[in-house]
Amino acid sequence: MILNNKDNNIVLPIIEQAETHEEKEITLIFLHYYRDLAVSSSDVRVFRAIDKAATLTGYSEAVIAKTLVNCGLRSSRRSLPQEFLNHVDMMLYRVHACKSYKALKKFWSDTCGENLNIFNPVIYQSGIVAHATD
Repeated sequence: MILNNKDNNIVLPIIEQAETHEEKEITLIFLHYYRDLAVSSSDVRVFRAIDKAATLTGYSEAVIAKTLVNCGLRSSRRSLPQEFLNHVDMMLYRVHACKSYKALKKFWSDTCGENLNIFNPVIYQSGIVAHATD
């Protein structure tokens, strides 16, 4: 389902794409709280719904975001947790990205106008965060 609003386009996750019971539960919780939030900004709604799903399930926000993206969530970078963005950037930089990450990158570029070439991927080395240009 694609939602068009004044902020941007959001593609909500599809429950049928969830492969496990946990993925279905995460997707249902997210969709429930996304729908019920009384905030006009879709980015804020996505971020808060991810936070709520993480709180209720006990998983990290990054795991929740990864699950939702694998189930079809597409939204701007502003709406996703930084830990997840670091992971996606690293996977895209190292060319180990799964299909859902490549689709998310295409969504960011085509729909949100976010060009990933300007982002400096973060690579974790020995517990120290180093930029790819270092």
